[in-house]
Amino acid sequence: MRRGVSAVMWGAAMLVVLAACGTGRGDGASTGEATPFPANQGRLNEIAGAVRAAGEQRFPDAFAGVAVDTDQDAVLVWRKASPAFDGYLAGQPWHSSVKMMDARHSRAELQPAFDRLRADTEEWNGRGIVLHELSIRQDGSCVEVGAQDPAKAEGALAGHYPGAALCVVQGQGRVPLGGPRSGTPVAG
Repeated sequence: MRRGVSAVMWGAAMLVVLAACGTGRGDGASTGEATPFPANQGRLNEIAGAVRAAGEQRFPDAFAGVAVDTDQDAVLVWRKASPAFDGYLAGQPWHSSVKMMDARHSRAELQPAFDRLRADTEEWNGRGIVLHELSIRQDGSCVEVGAQDPAKAEGALAGHYPGAALCVVQGQGRVPLGGPRSGTPVAG
């Protein structure tokens, strides 16, 4: 993603900007200076939170995800075509800060595949299909699966979850989902 775009994920807490946060010097000490954030970050986060709440509570069949783009001073909202949701957003006082984007799937459509994969993670790891990360892409395109061996995982997962919108990518984590959490990297 471009610099300046920060994802506001479902279920994640809103970013809290504390003006008194110090910046690190690399030696564990703080300079006492404020952490630099774009001036519009807080306002856009508030709008994104309101959009997310409305999408989750009132328009789950349309809403896919939301992101903050401080460079464009905008909140990007991915949704399936929905005159009701679009009308709701257009009626908000901050509507000029919202850019609506088309989504292939709503978050509600992708959630069951995400839930099944999450529940089956330890089984997959036991079969040698090591999964590091799972997320629902905010653009509504798929459930993203970070795997140790994407080619191996893609074939196995597609066969086990036919019809599920999955995007299998190289996993960045070193500890498999459902695996040890001691902080010791797992070989692989």
